[in-house]
Amino acid sequence: QKRRGTTTKTILLLSAAPSYDDGNNNGESGGSSWSVADDWNALSEANIVVDTSIVFDGEYAKKVADEMVAESPPTEPLSEDDVWIRDIVDEIHNAFSTLDDQPLYDTSFDEPSLDDEVVKEALQNDMGNEIAMLIRCNEAPESMLIAEGRALAPLTIEEKNDVSQLVVLTQDSCMATDFLKNAVSNIFLQHAVKSPFDGVLSMDRAAIASWMTKSLQEEGEGKVSPHDKRVLKTLSDFSSYGSGRLVEEDLQELYLFTIVGDVS
Repeated sequence: QKRRGTTTKTILLLSAAPSYDDGNNNGESGGSSWSVADDWNALSEANIVVDTSIVFDGEYAKKVADEMVAESPPTEPLSEDDVWIRDIVDEIHNAFSTLDDQPLYDTSFDEPSLDDEVVKEALQNDMGNEIAMLIRCNEAPESMLIAEGRALAPLTIEEKNDVSQLVVLTQDSCMATDFLKNAVSNIFLQHAVKSPFDGVLSMDRAAIASWMTKSLQEEGEGKVSPHDKRVLKTLSDFSSYGSGRLVEEDLQELYLFTIVGDVS
């Protein structure tokens, strides 16, 4: 209540103080109008100098401020820790120190030394090795796949040229393996055509020429003609007499003869 009354007194005091016109009321100054042709310096000197001491009562304002301070609640004294924290904050904030110019933190890590560079490079190398190891761990080794039966080991030169993969040799006979039979059967089906006379699947001169062209492609041979002497020789040696064609059994015999020679 008292503070509110004091504020009211101050407002009344200010409103009761005399006011002065600055000499500019609706474009008029001292009863005459100002224009561009007027001497502005003379006009400024003619203005009334206002005494601000009578506008604001400084003594009264100071008295009111003292009363407000007296009415404010008392502040609790700071503890030693709070005083120390306040001083440290002030020192950091004001960018000066009273601790014998010693830094408040360890600055040894601010500038990397040669040892730090060596350690950094070693860490990068270790990380690279670890990433490489993780990549390798995600790749199944070929030996493991082969051991689990999920892959076949590559054939060696001896295994590729081993005749036992194609034929089974005994003292009394020579027989083609299933591998050779299946391979020859697939070759026959690629080139054989049905005969227009009896519908039997067989290889005539054109089919034999096609088979020879594909078989000799790696040798750099061109297209083999159905009238080539090698086609006629094949029909003469391995076809049934007078048929003019090769059935699948004839082609099987041809390959077996090529491997082991005459088995009759």
